[in-house]
This record gives sequence, structure tokens and C-alpha cells, in this order.
Amino acid sequence: MKVYMYDLDGNLLKKFDSIKDAERETGIKQANIYRVCSSKKGTAGGYQFRFEKDFKQKIEKFKSDSIRHKKRKINIYDTDGNYITTTNSIQEASKFTNVLPQNILMCCKKQAKAVKGYQFRYADEVTDKKISPVKYNKHNEYIIKKDGQIIRRTNKIKDVLNILNISYYKFKKDITKGNLKSDNYEVEVIN
Repeated sequence: MKVYMYDLDGNLLKKFDSIKDAERETGIKQANIYRVCSSKKGTAGGYQFRFEKDFKQKIEKFKSDSIRHKKRKINIYDTDGNYITTTNSIQEASKFTNVLPQNILMCCKKQAKAVKGYQFRYADEVTDKKISPVKYNKHNEYIIKKDGQIIRRTNKIKDVLNILNISYYKFKKDITKGNLKSDNYEVEVIN
């Protein structure tokens, strides 16, 4: 499948007979070229690429003003909301905390509360040096009874499944009805 290489202004630079040929000549990995060709956005190695079916003599200029391409300062906090430090980028925050960049990004986008004992926020979105502490969901406690006698207290669903010898699906279905019973067993949920 032919591949076309463009500069960031959208000007056609070169045609390749295949992605493999493009990699060989440019040194840009095939996977990155394929990603750009498939999505018709982004860059690989500082160039834009298109498959033959999407060929045009000139394509749209690459816009690098998206937040994804800007370096943003990251504030790092502990789970109690206490300020630790500010880094110049997600990559620096990752090196400082040993947390993967994608996990830091999820915290900054408020898709995750905390990771590995840290909270992360974009510095330009926070005015105070202290933020709200992380509130973890309290786990339910399960009291397992056999013939009316308590045989086990646990906060692990896995224990309940093993003792009652039931599937997780049955557990979720029955626990929402409030009547989790199996043979001579009964489970009481304490919130």
C-alpha cells in the first residue's frame, strides 16, 4: 500500500511504495507511520503521512496548538491534599514520582483520584497549594452465617464467592436484591 509523506504545512514531500519502505528511508517506525495514516491526524518523526486512498497533492496544515502538544506544569500532592512540588511537564512528574505518564494524565483530567499515593493537577487549574484529600470508598463488610451461626467476617467478595461456591454474577444479582443465600448459608452486608 502506497504511503505519502508531507511536511507540517501539508506539502507533499515524497511517495513510498509501502510503509516498510517509508521506515527504511526515514527511520520512522512503521507503527507510528501507520497510526498517523489511519487516524489522518498527528505526526510521526515531524511529518504527516497518508495512505494512497487519502492522497491529495496538499493536505491541511498540522495544528500543534492542542493541549496534547503543549507542556503544562503539573502540581503534585499527597493523598491528604498537601502540596509536594510543581514540575514542568508530565514526563518530569513521572520521573519524580515513578508513576506512568498516562496515569498522571488521568488524574489531571479527573478520571482518577490518585495513583501510588499521589494526586496530580494541572498547575494552571489550581489556585491553592492544598487540595481536597482523596476519599476512598469504604468497603462493605460481609458476615457469612451457616445455620444462623457466624462463621466468617470479611470485606473480600472473593471469600464470599468461595464459601458459598457461587459466581460473581450471581453474587452481584442477589446482593442487589438483598437476599444472598445459598444452601445453609446467609450473607449479611454491613456498610
